[in-house]
Amino acid sequence: MADAGDEAAPEADDTEETQQATEDKEEDEALQALEENEEEALEEAVVDPFELLDEDTEDNEEQERMYREYLDLTQQIDCQNAIIRDMKDRRNELSDQQCPTRKDRAEIKRLRICIDQESIKLHTMTNRAVQLQNFGSQRLYGDIELPTTEIEETCFVTPPNNRTTCPSSSKSSSKRPQTAQDICDSCDPCNTCDPSNSCNDSNTDSDDTCCP
Repeated sequence: MADAGDEAAPEADDTEETQQATEDKEEDEALQALEENEEEALEEAVVDPFELLDEDTEDNEEQERMYREYLDLTQQIDCQNAIIRDMKDRRNELSDQQCPTRKDRAEIKRLRICIDQESIKLHTMTNRAVQLQNFGSQRLYGDIELPTTEIEETCFVTPPNNRTTCPSSSKSSSKRPQTAQDICDSCDPCNTCDPSNSCNDSNTDSDDTCCP
């Protein structure tokens, strides 16, 4: 009788272990199914910014990869445009000053060099984006913000002659009234104060241009 009891005990333990393993497996499957449902719901919630030209067809693996590259590239283009825009605003702020200092002029020069370098990067990005539009996924793509040069901005964006200049500190800004001798000294060689010159002719209309 004791042997029969000893045999029944291991069988009960095996049954409990099997039942526990089954419950753990079911919990894992339920958790995995819940995660998959959440991922699907998240994918459905994300709105695709660019619709397919033909809704009945889907992208192949290569087109899907190129489309994801395009989406990442558009974000980089927006960031690059923001960087260039900030530098241009700073450059224009310094250039519009009435009397820029030597330090300001050096900063303007540095900003122009940086803008040129960043614009080269932006041109590379936009060229790649256009290539992906033409040869990647066939979708209704939006416009890409193209970089503008300083000449284009001057002609089409910045109003002409809108900058003030420093007041001149030269002697010409404080000229005294000219005397007759000053006028005579400024005469051409042919109009020098010479009694034989025609400027002393009585037929001249005015004596303002000759010596008295």
